[in-house]
Amino acid sequence: MTLCFILILGIGLFSRPKNSAILHKLIFFCVLCVMANNLCAQELSQEEKLKALDEKIERIMRERQIPSIAFTVLQEGKTPHLRALGLANKEHSVSASLTTPYRIASISKMVVAIAVMQLVEAGELSLEDKVSQLLPRLAFSNKWAETHPLRLKHLLESTTGWDDISLKEFAYNNNPPLGLATAMTINPSNRSSRWPPGTRHAYANSAAAVAALVVESKTGMSFYSYAEQKIFKPLGMQSATYALEVENIATAYKQGKPVNYKPILFRPAGGLSVDIEDMAKLTKFYMDKGHGLLRPETIEQMERDNTTNVSPFSAGYGQFNHARFYDGVHYRGHGGSLPGWLSELSYSPKHKTGFVVLQNSENGRGFREVVKAITDYLAESYVAPQYRVVDIPSDWQNMSGYYRYQNPRFSKRYAIERLFAVDKLEVKGDKAVLTQTFLSDWRRELTYQGENTWQNDKGEAVMRLGEDPILGQVIHYGDLVFEPTSAFGAWIDKVILIYWLIMVLLMLGHSGVWPIQFIRGKCRESGSLTLRLSLSAATWSVVLFLIFFALGMSAPIERLGNIGLVSSGVFITSIMIPLTTVWASCMLFLNRKIQSWTLLYRFSIAYIATQWIVIAYLAYFGVIGILSWA
Repeated sequence: MTLCFILILGIGLFSRPKNSAILHKLIFFCVLCVMANNLCAQELSQEEKLKALDEKIERIMRERQIPSIAFTVLQEGKTPHLRALGLANKEHSVSASLTTPYRIASISKMVVAIAVMQLVEAGELSLEDKVSQLLPRLAFSNKWAETHPLRLKHLLESTTGWDDISLKEFAYNNNPPLGLATAMTINPSNRSSRWPPGTRHAYANSAAAVAALVVESKTGMSFYSYAEQKIFKPLGMQSATYALEVENIATAYKQGKPVNYKPILFRPAGGLSVDIEDMAKLTKFYMDKGHGLLRPETIEQMERDNTTNVSPFSAGYGQFNHARFYDGVHYRGHGGSLPGWLSELSYSPKHKTGFVVLQNSENGRGFREVVKAITDYLAESYVAPQYRVVDIPSDWQNMSGYYRYQNPRFSKRYAIERLFAVDKLEVKGDKAVLTQTFLSDWRRELTYQGENTWQNDKGEAVMRLGEDPILGQVIHYGDLVFEPTSAFGAWIDKVILIYWLIMVLLMLGHSGVWPIQFIRGKCRESGSLTLRLSLSAATWSVVLFLIFFALGMSAPIERLGNIGLVSSGVFITSIMIPLTTVWASCMLFLNRKIQSWTLLYRFSIAYIATQWIVIAYLAYFGVIGILSWA
């Protein structure tokens, strides 16, 4: 076609004037043909890229041994790309299809937010409504109620200050299903604000369940009926269901073995099952700014943090709507996980693109590789952003130092998280560098956007200075809240941990040697046997605790959410540690005058002293005597 155009153009240059009108028409026609041909070539190139994406995801599935994945890629003005790959059920060789339902876990919370905001738009609810007035019978505590009452908006953004639900609640087999009001009575102690509501985000499943209970209380309908009539039917989501028995649902797998379907306690927070075609409709609802069910300005409000120290903040959690950044590009949405299931719905309001990935396996590494393949594909169509960089104020020049985040999801798990919760901020030149300090290569370079806000290399706001009523001046990075700490405070816990673990290993080696020496007639000084026994007991209690704890954390819901060998082992050994350490301390005191084994005695003093520091640390976070199933 291009060659034809060149020939006709050449003839036209040497033709007679009386024939020029006809030739002009021919040239114009060829131009149109060339343009159409180029557009077809571009469309074919797009199809080839999508085909390459499919092949890449299939390769990831084979390498990571993922049973099946259903995914969709959405781009404005284009037909959604929908695929279902692999086996929904390996035992019966059932292939996954576009109509195969998957459990979407915590993505279900997005439906709760839609339901509440529909009632807000209708004037039946206000985001400023106090939870104590909406649900007078709900048990919760908030010692800042006079100055910071718990409001409906705090539920939607998980700024209640509550701990996430307990392992007992995660493990609860909700069959037959309890009503939401009854489910709330299982463990009300977790609904206690750890800081003033509306200041810091901390993800809590119970917040979504309470918000759903508000919908029930206001409408007189079950939340499931409301969602079916007011959300799923208008969106055409025929597969969406909270039912316990779902026809043709994919089988979940963990380490290659099938996982039984487990009904969760708070179904509005994570009990929805949907196929990939309907997940594409839910994603398009957000991409289209409400799709007729909500006003565009309501969707925009849902896409930002409105209830923390730094609100409004586009990098915050929003109304059951995460901020995510892939290679610096800002996405909104939510992820989900249940035993045997992983899912993610993400969309870019700026670029009007989105995707969903549903997987019937817990293979997180493979799942992340699939998500990266999709975001890399989408990024090819994005234009490099233009953004403004402002000179850094002098106040920020003095804020370099260490910071530790102070809004953990689980208070007791923070005993471990705290070791990794420190970042180092360096403000120098025309940028700031934020790095994690312990066992991580995470690093971000930021530029100043103005108004105490910092942006990433795509011009997206990610960090902001704020004032917390308890902590004082803090930095919000995404949904994390960082408090300044000294270099000593940043490193001392790690130094003590490493020092203690080395001493545990050395003492463990000694525990294996001295019995042999004792049998051979050595180590028989006065008081030596009882001291060595007490030190060995203190050491082995630590070793057993670490073993039981590691076994529990490898499958926390199954092994720690109910009374069993592992959960009981964690409880018993956590008590044995201080008891045996008391015994060893007494033996060290009673044998303080023995001089024939001074080196061992001095080492033992250092070991037991360090162990008491560790015990105090664990006790502070409630780990000593922990009832993980309670």
